[in-house]
Amino acid sequence: MISVVCSVLIEENGKYLFVKEVKEEAKDKYGLPGGRLDPGETLEEAARRELQEEAGYRVEQLALLTINQKPHTQHGNTVIKFVYIGTDPRQLDEPHELETAWLTIDEIKKYAEQGRIRGKEIPAIIRGEDTGVGLTITTH
Repeated sequence: MISVVCSVLIEENGKYLFVKEVKEEAKDKYGLPGGRLDPGETLEEAARRELQEEAGYRVEQLALLTINQKPHTQHGNTVIKFVYIGTDPRQLDEPHELETAWLTIDEIKKYAEQGRIRGKEIPAIIRGEDTGVGLTITTH
């Protein structure tokens, strides 16, 4: 099965918005707000919906940053992830699903070394270490 996932990277004052995962396979890891594309949604609509549902934020604009492919997940699926940059975040005064955290680069690095960042590609994306064309292929 192929899953299409959209995530949003937001930076503000040197910190990046993460959500604390609650799903068993990623419990207590930090990940970018995001999730699966629903039937009939555009990629951007999915990214905006997931950001609002999981973290309780809206952004003014989205720009595609990178595309990642994971051909073999622990569930035997292939995942194609579209990562967007969101600008001008605004916190909503409504409930959201997950605990949020604004992490510095040093915290992200530390948590990644401890295996507490969901998505091994995320620290490299934040550091700008992609292929230079906005496409990062993860093949593990």
